[in-house]
Amino acid sequence: MNNQLQHPRGSSSSHCGSWASLAEAQGIYVDKEFYSASLLKIDSLFYYKEKPVSASKSGVVKSFIPGYNKKIFFRVQDRVEENDIVFIHEAMKMENEIRAPRSGIIKSLGVQEGDNILANHRLFEIE
Repeated sequence: MNNQLQHPRGSSSSHCGSWASLAEAQGIYVDKEFYSASLLKIDSLFYYKEKPVSASKSGVVKSFIPGYNKKIFFRVQDRVEENDIVFIHEAMKMENEIRAPRSGIIKSLGVQEGDNILANHRLFEIE
């Protein structure tokens, strides 16, 4: 049994540099054991831009995932501009900036600092 990676066209190599495309590999040998594998070919890098939290027609902004309200930057009756960070929402050890989807006055807050938040929970309302 050959302990090198096998190219689907039959050629083998002890390194990936001689392959036309690493994405064509069918598996890998580790300690003389063959493991099937699927590899993704990345044609180009891309930038993922998170969709902004959107307010409904009523101006209510809701959470998109459960988490923890880490920090509030505005209070009721404060004026916010579009894209201002209203608070930091922590979910799965990642901090998400919850931004104002439009300019206006904060009419109400549905959370306090330190609150646990469920998905689809009312976070704040802009009038």
